[in-house]
Amino acid sequence: MSCRKISTEAVLDRVRALASLDSKEAAQALPFCRLSAESFSARLKNSSDAEDFRVVFAAAADAFYAYMLAAVSRLSDGESIRIGDVTVKNDNKTVIKNALSLRDYAVGQARCLLSDEGFYFRGE
Repeated sequence: MSCRKISTEAVLDRVRALASLDSKEAAQALPFCRLSAESFSARLKNSSDAEDFRVVFAAAADAFYAYMLAAVSRLSDGESIRIGDVTVKNDNKTVIKNALSLRDYAVGQARCLLSDEGFYFRGE
C-alpha cells in the first residue's frame, strides 16, 4: 500500500489563487506550501484523501497564513507591502486576522479527513 502525500504544487496553486501571487511571490511562498503539505499529509486519516479538495485547500490556507505572517514580520512600523491583490500594512492586523479566519474555516471543512491533534487524557 502506497502512502500518498498532498502535492506541494497543488497547495502552491491554491495559494496563488487565493492571493494572485506573481512568480517571485510564489517562489517565496513555496517553503510554506511544502511545510503545510507535509504537515497535513502526516495528519491524514487515510492517505487516499491526499487529493481531496478540502484537504488541499486547508493546507493552502495554512501556508497562506504562514506566508502572510512572515511578510508582515519583515515590515517596519507603518510600512506596507503588496502580496498579489493584497496590500499589508504592518500596523494593520486585519489582514492577518482574515488569513487566520480563512485557515480556521478551511481546516474545519477538512476536519473529518484529518486526525485530531487536540489534547486528550489517556486511561491506563
